Formats: sequence, structure tokens, C-alpha cells
Amino acid sequence: MSVAMVNSFTVMVFIQDTKKFNNCINECFEMLDIDGNGMLSRELLYGGLHKLLSLENNTNQEEEINNLYEVIFKRFDKDEKGFIDRMEFESLIRELMLAMARGISGLPILVALEEHSLLMKVVQHKVASLKEVMAEEIEALWQRLTLTEEEDQNIVLGSSSTKVAKEIGKNFLVMKILSCKSIMLDALRKNLRMLWKPSKGVQIMEIEDEMYMVKFEDGKDKKKVMEMSPWSYDKQLILLHDFEGEQVPKEISLTRSPFWIQIFNLPLKSRTKETGWAIDVTKHLIRGQKVAIEEDEKRWVTFKYERLPNFCYNCGLLSHDLKECPDYVGSKKPPEPTELRYGPWLRDEIVKWSSRESPKMNSKGTTDSPSSDRGDRNGTTTEAQLPRSTTLVSEESRSNIAHIENNIIRKETRKMISREENPKNLHEKGQEQWARHRLNQKERQGGRCNGRQ
Repeated sequence: MSVAMVNSFTVMVFIQDTKKFNNCINECFEMLDIDGNGMLSRELLYGGLHKLLSLENNTNQEEEINNLYEVIFKRFDKDEKGFIDRMEFESLIRELMLAMARGISGLPILVALEEHSLLMKVVQHKVASLKEVMAEEIEALWQRLTLTEEEDQNIVLGSSSTKVAKEIGKNFLVMKILSCKSIMLDALRKNLRMLWKPSKGVQIMEIEDEMYMVKFEDGKDKKKVMEMSPWSYDKQLILLHDFEGEQVPKEISLTRSPFWIQIFNLPLKSRTKETGWAIDVTKHLIRGQKVAIEEDEKRWVTFKYERLPNFCYNCGLLSHDLKECPDYVGSKKPPEPTELRYGPWLRDEIVKWSSRESPKMNSKGTTDSPSSDRGDRNGTTTEAQLPRSTTLVSEESRSNIAHIENNIIRKETRKMISREENPKNLHEKGQEQWARHRLNQKERQGGRCNGRQ
């Protein structure tokens, strides 16, 4: 929660800035549209308005507020389809903000604002505008600055210098821990060295708050760490990004992390596709998606995420858990499980570790691995695993999950076997194939088969 000064003029300026206002509408609509279908139901709209307007949970006024929401819904559901689309949502928010501007006096008032509230968007717009003005003033001052003869000389860095910088940068990673908690650098260094087990040395340096530079003495260690992503520290997601010598570390955007994702309820004919998934950690986890296979009707496929760290069961964000969710911080009554849109069922626990998987380590230096039957830290296994169907690539899609097909890292791609298939049938099929193989082998050797293979 933050405190800021606002007045009616500030709100009106924000509404009149078409580009900024439309960006705000898109951001709010995407935040509320957790199903990704471009429609807001009554339930989603009610919860969204409660958050955007920063209304307190007051049981005495709950019925009155719900009646108000119902009036708003009916007024802006102009096509009477029972959903609010993007255009209807824009009209709704515009009317609400105009009402705010009329209700706030022309004199500045001090208000407490929640992070996702509409007035917070207004304040952020005002701050950004002030920064632009300051940048213009600084530029004007710079233009009036008079340089000495020595200061005006250009220093040209030779190709050999930049080549060395690029070569050194190949062994670097930029890292961020997605957590609301403070991180102890010494504990982080110790635990990551134990977790990654580099063949040579690794150095971890903090370059700004919660952002680190990781230097590997051997490029093979860096490659192994990237290929075995995602990692977690103290059950919080670790974000990693390649670093090249010409980049400024602070300008690198750390918003995506690769995940293995299991897809369920797909027809058999669609299970041979090679797919890649990447998660935008600034957005909500997606629980599933509607898909249409060729001319078939649309069906709902569900997602399960392997090695998923802590996340919020209320809003589906990876940046915090339920106890730290802004919707429930300070609330005396914890939410009922039936009120939550997310849950531990989004996790898909794997039976074994493959060569790409690793244990999780907490801040105490102990691993958070489930049980010993998942394999050792070297990734070895004693039994076969069920195949999976993902490769780890970047995202270029409308939502926080990008769907990428074709031939991507074939060696790492495996066909997925749905859990709906009967394991007994799979076992019997394998036994029949083995019997036929033994029979053919004996026939080639001229022997006899007694039919008991």
C-alpha cells in the first residue's frame, strides 16, 4: 500500500491521454481475464472491481456492494450475452474514473492506494509524466553544458577490446530471485554452489537490489545450468538470462522462465506434436486452454507444471504466495479453498529426475526434494519415466504461454502419454511386442518356440 496526493485534474489528464488510458484498460482487462477468452463473467468482474476500487471487505455492506455490482454489470453488458467484453469494459472503467474525478475536489488530497487500484494507475501516470519533464530539462541543461578541450575528445575502443569483452561475457549470467523476501548474499552463494556443482569456480555478485551477476570459470558449467532450468532457491523461482559483453546488466529484462508442462485431454492424433513453452512470470499462470483440432469441436485441455515453485493460489502469480497476496494481507479471515482459483493441483510431480532436472535447495542449505525414488542429484534414474512433450524456448504469443511447434531440440523432445491411458494396457502391449520379438529371433535361429514367451 502506498500514499499519494491526487486531485480531479490529475484523474482527468490521465483519461484524456488516449494511449496511456488504453494501455491501462488492456492491462486491467488482461489481469482479470484469467481464462484468456476475452470475456469477463459476473464473478470475474465483481472480483476485479473489488480490487481496482480498493474496497474493504465489510460483511455488513456485502449485500449492498453486490447489488451495486449487479447494476453495473447489467448497464454495461450492452449485448446482453452475460459477459463483459473488452469494449464494454473500457466504457465501464471510463465512467468509473470520471465519477472519481467528480468526487475528488480540485485541491490535492492524501489517499492510501493499493498496488492494482485505478487511482494508483493515475498516480503512476503522473510520476511518469514528471520524469519525462525532468528528462527534457536535463537534456536542455546538457545542451547548454560547455566541454573543455580534453573532455570533448572522443576515445575510440578498438575491436580487440570489444572482442575481449564479448568473449568474457559468454561465461556470465544475469540472475534474479523472484521473491518478496530479502536475500542473504552469502547464503545464496553457498547454496547455489552446492546446487549447481560447477566443475570449476563460480562467482556471484550483486549488481543492484535482488539482481545478480553470475560468472562461471568454465562455459560448460553455464551451459549445464541453463539447460537444467528452471531452478528455485528457498522455494522461489530463479530467473536466469544470458549476458553478452555489450549489454548493460540493469537493462536486461528478467520476466521469463522455461517450464516443463504436461498437457492433458488431448486426442491421440495430437500427441506427437513437438511443443515449446515459456512462462512470463509477470502474468498469471494459465490453468488450461481451449483448443480445436482440425474440424473437431473446441475442447478444454488442462496444464500441469513440473517443478513449479511457490505461487499464489489466489491470483496465480509466481512473485508471491497466498500469505503475501495483496488481496489478503492484513485480513483476519483466511480464504476458503473453494474461493481460490488456483491450487497445488497445478503442480505435476515427476517420478524421476532426467538429465535436465535438479533438486531444489532452500536457504538453510538443505534440499527440498520429495523422496529418494526421484533419483540422485546427478540426474540418474533406475526406472523408466513417462515421456513428456516440451522443449524450452522463448515466448512470442498473445498470452503468458507461447505455443511453438516444428523441429525444436529434437533430442530433448519426447512424446507425451496421457494419464487417461490404462497402465495395464501399456504393460500388456509391451509384453506382446516382446513375445513376437523372441519368436522371430528363435525362428531365425532355426529353433522352436513353445508359445510361452
